[in-house]
Order: sequence, then C-alpha cells, then structure tokens
Amino acid sequence: MLGGLRCWASRAIRGPSLSHSILFGAAAGEHHGGAGKGLGAKSCGTKTAVTKSIGSYASYYLYRFVCLTTADSTHYAIASRWRYMEKQNLFFKELDETLAAGALGALVKEYDPVATRLPFKPLEDKYRI
Repeated sequence: MLGGLRCWASRAIRGPSLSHSILFGAAAGEHHGGAGKGLGAKSCGTKTAVTKSIGSYASYYLYRFVCLTTADSTHYAIASRWRYMEKQNLFFKELDETLAAGALGALVKEYDPVATRLPFKPLEDKYRI
C-alpha cells in the first residue's frame, strides 16, 4: 500500500501523468491566482481561483505549443547524431573489409599448392590458383 502511494507520488511529481497535470494546474492556479491570500485581493472566491488556475494552465499549454512548433530544434540534434552513427557504421564496415582482405592476402601468400599433392604424383588442377 505504501509502495503504491510512493510510486504514485513520484509519478505525480516527475510527470507526465494525469496526476501531474492536476497537481501542476492546482499549484499554478494557487501561485498565479491564489485563493485570496498574498496578492492584495480582499476576497477571492473559489470560482475565481479555479478560473485563474484553468486560465494559467491553458496559457502554459499555449506557451508550450508555440515553443514546440516554432523553436523546437531537438530533431536537428537527433538527425545529426543519426548521420554521425551512419558514418561510423560505414567506417567500421570498410575497416572490417580491409582487415579481412589483408588476412586473406596473408593466407594466399602462405598457400603452397605443391604441398597438397600426393608424393610422386602430379599436382591436380583444382589446387592451382
């Protein structure tokens, strides 16, 4: 029971979840609209506080929408990292091919077809390079 409550609380604080949205809206409304305390208002009804809370939360969403549609540049960074990864993959594939060709060349240098023939018999054509 306590573990579930602790998990819910951590999700509510970290976000994104419904509980995070509700807590953020309430906190933003309390901070910006207040329930009649700290802002010099003589009396601020619950209806006004809720309206201010909803308004501030809506303005936050509008701000996030504008920022994400106009000033979001994370896709440029992701595309750049993707291109860098592709270049690395190509480099390592070419390096692997070069090393494999060098190893094959070393084996060809050491290949002695005469050693494959039977004693006192001619060399078979399938062993010639």
